[in-house]
Amino acid sequence: LTPEIERLVSASRVVFVAAKCGRPMAKGSKCGSLIVPMA
Repeated sequence: LTPEIERLVSASRVVFVAAKCGRPMAKGSKCGSLIVPMA
């Protein structure tokens, strides 16, 4: 996510929604300022 988009949309919410839609992000990958947890 760009900083501009991240001001409008929560990075953690993007990761959550992607996982619920069957498109989980790889553990340790970065989404905006959020690094997806390893656990």
